Amino acid sequence: MKQITADVVVIGAGSAGLCAAYQAAHAGADVLVIDENHLPGGQLFKQIHKFFGSRVHYAGTRGYQIGQQLLERVQDSGAKVWLDTLVYGMAHDKTLGVIHQGTHYTVQAQKVIVATGAKENYMAFPGSTLPGVMGAGAAQTMVNIHRVLPGQRVVMLGSGNVGLIVSYQLMQAGADVVALVEGAPQIGGYAVHAAKIRRAGVPIYVGHDLCGTYHNTSAWYKSCRAGRNCGSGCTVYTRSGNRTAFGGGHGLSCCRTESHDRTALDGRM
Repeated sequence: MKQITADVVVIGAGSAGLCAAYQAAHAGADVLVIDENHLPGGQLFKQIHKFFGSRVHYAGTRGYQIGQQLLERVQDSGAKVWLDTLVYGMAHDKTLGVIHQGTHYTVQAQKVIVATGAKENYMAFPGSTLPGVMGAGAAQTMVNIHRVLPGQRVVMLGSGNVGLIVSYQLMQAGADVVALVEGAPQIGGYAVHAAKIRRAGVPIYVGHDLCGTYHNTSAWYKSCRAGRNCGSGCTVYTRSGNRTAFGGGHGLSCCRTESHDRTALDGRM
C-alpha cells in the first residue's frame, strides 16, 4: 500500500469539485481531485445539448465539452486529477483509503472537500418504486452514457428544462414519448425546449396531477416468459375536471380515459 499526502483532497470531479480544486490550487495548495468515473464533469458529461445563457456561462457549448474544459483548467493550475479512482473510506484524521489503477493508497489530507453530487428530488407516489419508473437523471444517464434505452413508451412527469430536454433526448434515442404531465398551470421550462417537444407531436398537459403507476400483472408474467417488455402505465387527472384522451400505441396497448376527470396512460414503459 502506497502513501501520499496533499493539502486538499477533492472527492468528486463534477463542476463543483473541479471549481473548488481550481480555486485551492490557484491559492497555492497541493490539490488532488478523485472521481470514480472515467470522464470529468459529473452531471455535465451526460449533457449532450448546448447550454443557454451568456458566454460566461458557456452558452452554445455542450455539457460534456464544459466538463473537459474545466478539467484542463484544473490540470493547468497544477492540481492532480485521478479518474477511475475509488475512495472507500476516511479515518478521523482525514486519511483516505483509495484504489487508483488497481493499487491501494492511503492519502493523508489536511482538508477534504466532498463534492460527490446531489440526489434527485424524486417524487413519491403510488407505484413509484415499480420497475420502469425512474428519475429523469437516471433515464438520461442510461441513454447518453450507457447507450441503453430505458423504455419504448415514456410518460414524463414535469415540464421544467430537465423534463423537456430529457424527453427530447429520449425521442432522439428512439423512445416514443407519449406525453409530458405538469402539475402547475403553465410549462416550467424554456419555450424553445417546449417548442421542440410540441413540433414532434408530443402533448404537454399542464394542470394535471399523477395519481400513480401500475403494472398489468398478467402481461408482466406473460411478457417475462416470452422475453418481451411488460405492460405498464400510469394514471393522471386534470385539476379542472376536463376530459383528456390519449392516443393508442401500435396495437400493443392503448391510452384510454377512465372517467370524466381521470386519464390512463398505458404502454410499454
